[in-house]
Amino acid sequence: MNFDAIPLTVITCFSTMFGGIFAARYRKNIGILGAFAAGVLITTSLLDILPQTFKLAQSANVLLEDVMALTVVGD
Repeated sequence: MNFDAIPLTVITCFSTMFGGIFAARYRKNIGILGAFAAGVLITTSLLDILPQTFKLAQSANVLLEDVMALTVVGD
């Protein structure tokens, strides 16, 4: 049996708890904290998708510069 999930669950629990305590302590800056959290989520999802995007772009003969420009600017 693989027990990697248990330590990861504990780490996730404590990081969420400490994040909540941090946000409660700095309520004046909750907008900045929310913007930072949103930026982290968007960056994580883009970095997860980017290698697959490069493979698809190379197979479709699309320049990687165009892929990066569309990633930054949008459609």
